[in-house]
Amino acid sequence: RLGAFICLEAMKRVKERGGKNGVFVSTTVGEETMGRGAKAAADQIKPTCSIIVDVTYASDIPYRENLTNPVSLGKGPALTKGGTINKQMEKLIKKAADRLNINVQYEVACSRTYTDLDDIYYRQEGIPSYLISIPLRYMHSAVEVCNYKDVEEIIELITEFIMSLDEDTD
Repeated sequence: RLGAFICLEAMKRVKERGGKNGVFVSTTVGEETMGRGAKAAADQIKPTCSIIVDVTYASDIPYRENLTNPVSLGKGPALTKGGTINKQMEKLIKKAADRLNINVQYEVACSRTYTDLDDIYYRQEGIPSYLISIPLRYMHSAVEVCNYKDVEEIIELITEFIMSLDEDTD
């Protein structure tokens, strides 16, 4: 739900700032199993590129510190490095973060990300895709915790990235 809020808020801000790019938001289910929602959305929309927003485990609590990439609440969006991550999108998103003075953290996805990125990336001829994650404590529990600053920075980062795209962007 938080990812949906982030994407819809970014879409609203792009419109308010006079964005000229077509922006579609799809909220899907089944990303860790069949990926049916992302596959259907990608096939219907046929996007030029896609940004996936999901959560990642924060490692800034005692029992998680050695289990994942070092990701903490309040230290910015978690950007992803890995084989299915589009390198040009990665550069453009990092440049957008630099322009906005947003600190970022990194997580590594060696093969699969276990998010909608996996299903969108392999559609059609290969859709350039990028994963931005929300640092989250206590995932899959009734007391999940995130930091509002991270949420706001992800919204601004996505907005800035979309606004930076034009017909000459490769």
